[in-house]
Amino acid sequence: VERGNKLIATMASVLRGKRKIKLQAINLNNLLLDSLFVFEKRFHALKTDYQEIPNIIGDAIDLKILFMNVIKNAAEASSIERDLVLTIKTWTTETEVHVLIADSGIGIDKQQLKELWNFGQLDSNKKAGSGFGLQAIQRIAEEHQTTISVCSSVDKGT
Repeated sequence: VERGNKLIATMASVLRGKRKIKLQAINLNNLLLDSLFVFEKRFHALKTDYQEIPNIIGDAIDLKILFMNVIKNAAEASSIERDLVLTIKTWTTETEVHVLIADSGIGIDKQQLKELWNFGQLDSNKKAGSGFGLQAIQRIAEEHQTTISVCSSVDKGT
């Protein structure tokens, strides 16, 4: 409960833009494993491919919030008709570190995808959701000078 309360308070400060990021070296693969812990039982299968990557520089708490929100969204993308599978991969190119998080859920249609980052505009397929998670993801990504690409197909996943 204490960890949850701290996470909620931190997320609130991120959303208000009042949290000063604390840069440090981070093992991204370990951070992803830790971020997955809360939601991993929501998936029927988990496929991982963690390549050896150098430590990244960032705020571990903020990045954990980012990844937990992405994984939470994937967990909520379930369909009764099929098992929900989560795939997480990490790899590097010459100048970049990449993370892929994919689900086999209900997907997002083209119009919803266009509105994804517009707070309050998304007509989600999820039963509940405020858009705060997406807002936190966007703010944290911007503060870490990184990009997020979202690809999705209805009934195929995101």
